[in-house]
Amino acid sequence: MKKLKISIVLPTYNNARTIKQCLDGIFNQKYPSNLYEVLIVDGGSNDNTLDICKKYPVKILKNKWKVEEKGRVVGINAAKGEIIGFIDADNIIYDNQFFNKILIPFEDKEISGVDTLYYDYKKKDNWITRYCALLSGDDPYSIYLGLNDRFCFFNGKWTGMKNKTMDKGKYLKVKVFSGEVPTMGSNGFFVRKNLFKFVSYDPFIHTDFVNELVEKGYDTFGKAKVGLKHDLTNFGDFFKKKIRRVKRRMKGEIKLKYNYEVSMLKLLGVSILFATFIVPIFDAIRGFLRKKDSAWIIHPFACFGVFLIYASYTLSYKIIGRWFN
Repeated sequence: MKKLKISIVLPTYNNARTIKQCLDGIFNQKYPSNLYEVLIVDGGSNDNTLDICKKYPVKILKNKWKVEEKGRVVGINAAKGEIIGFIDADNIIYDNQFFNKILIPFEDKEISGVDTLYYDYKKKDNWITRYCALLSGDDPYSIYLGLNDRFCFFNGKWTGMKNKTMDKGKYLKVKVFSGEVPTMGSNGFFVRKNLFKFVSYDPFIHTDFVNELVEKGYDTFGKAKVGLKHDLTNFGDFFKKKIRRVKRRMKGEIKLKYNYEVSMLKLLGVSILFATFIVPIFDAIRGFLRKKDSAWIIHPFACFGVFLIYASYTLSYKIIGRWFN
């Protein structure tokens, strides 16, 4: 099979802490340099993010809207590749065969998009980065509700949603179903460019995009047996991201077309599990036995903390009618 041309869409905004590692991972790939382009879509960084980016052979585009959901649209429209890959500034690639591995599933014409089966990390990484890699993401609710899209080490599943999976050796070929779509579409998600003419993508909200692909019949994806790291700063930053997320959604800044049909009863059940600590402690032990790492100790506290954030901000918005400052 001929090698495919890739366009990497990489939104930035004050990412000086991680952007060098991110770009190093991209430009260390054992893939022909003339077959991939990197589109930096910057939302007005006022640190030295762009100074760092200019040291690499990238194309810098302006995102006048600042938010990444609009920035990705700028990158998509400028992309010249046959495959568009979404990598964030806090994604770090350790494997120099990453591009080669992520592109193998595209040899199958039925496959619309490909992402990684798991998140990668190194033992020297901080606790919260390792914990989120082991968990399969940065939101415990997503895992317990079965919405996750990467491998979770305490339950041994990459998602809790209905799917039909075939192990093809170097990747999983996965057929997903409308109404049962995992939260795919970000952190190393690659997709055929020609599919953008069939679905809406402005603003680019990754879960909406993938759900619409599935509804249009492009319902088969690859889960490449490779990982990339999602770098997080510290425990405080972990919780701050949850606060920003819930505020933006409840204020209508993020308008989802596809709200996952999670019953209030199921949501309440997960909240009770988190508030009582018992199940998260059990799952932390189970996870440690499967993948030994001291970062599992975070799990019960992360679950409880996220429960407090979501509960307090939801009550504040729905009942009190104002926001905590």
